[in-house]
Amino acid sequence: MSDGDLPVVSIKALTEGWDYYYGYVIDGAFRISRTGHTNSFGSPLTVYWQRAGTATPPPSGGADYTVGVNGSFGNYTSATIPAYKEFIDVTIRPYLDVNYSDGTETVEFTIVNSPSFDYRPADSPEDKATVNIHDTRDSH
Repeated sequence: MSDGDLPVVSIKALTEGWDYYYGYVIDGAFRISRTGHTNSFGSPLTVYWQRAGTATPPPSGGADYTVGVNGSFGNYTSATIPAYKEFIDVTIRPYLDVNYSDGTETVEFTIVNSPSFDYRPADSPEDKATVNIHDTRDSH
């Protein structure tokens, strides 16, 4: 496949998470999309990311969230966009901190370069996204 046939990958935040919203945990989410040449859509595409932000990632003790891919939750650092699909959603499920309030924390994913797709330059607005995890106990 030539460079012109490679898909272009981007990430965006879909929803913000809440680790305590009237007694419930509400998931946040990222969407990882591919666009570009349709020849590349006939195969699955695995996309890796690096994590950053103020929220403690899994598998650390005291993790603030877990990552969900295709309904399964764990310490994921990649997701595969299925063949013939344009995107996959990645869930950020906050853990409920029952004993204290953290305030708003952030989960930032940055797409990792791959020869399987066109890479956007570092600091491109489409190569990273942030999901906020809010704790409404701070305001109640």
